[in-house]
Amino acid sequence: MTSKIEILSNISPDDIYPFIDKGVLFSKQWQMGRSISREESEKILEGWKLRAKKELFLTPTAAIGYFSANTLNKLSIDLKGLKEPIPLMIATVGNKVVREKERLFKSHNYSDAFYLNGFAGAMAEALTEYAHRYILKQMGGLLPEGKKLAVRARISPGYKAWPNIKDQAIICDLLSAEKIGVTVTESFQLVPEYSTSAIIII
Repeated sequence: MTSKIEILSNISPDDIYPFIDKGVLFSKQWQMGRSISREESEKILEGWKLRAKKELFLTPTAAIGYFSANTLNKLSIDLKGLKEPIPLMIATVGNKVVREKERLFKSHNYSDAFYLNGFAGAMAEALTEYAHRYILKQMGGLLPEGKKLAVRARISPGYKAWPNIKDQAIICDLLSAEKIGVTVTESFQLVPEYSTSAIIII
């Protein structure tokens, strides 16, 4: 059995910004080399934060549920030894940002579309960190101050530790993901694009 699914809505982007991995955003998602200073990178990020506040294209939401191992036995991940209840989550920054990126591409504003793509991806990951910390707090776990949570404490389908991407459909079903506007495609990708799912290892 699962507890009632908890929906986290009306989340302010300001509450998520502290969890952005700026190193990944600047060097990988935005591909900023040594020609662009850290100060300039920070200015660009602040510009996108202001734009998000003005244009309201980020709608962070998450669905969380706590399950017994028996309830999760259809998932193709080893649950032996995990403390119960086992938390599952889906987080999304919504579809408005996807439509905004598409609009920018159609208007040939490729630079802004590129930056928005990286920003939205970073926000989706930051939201996942935010929801992870929320779960730990609900379960009485320790929250490391000023540090990211351990990578192995959160596992998502499609990665090495959990390669079966088909499990996305099971997670969506268990969490009633449609309540936060998330669905799964025939190829088991989450829609909207900037969405993540994970199991939390306590």
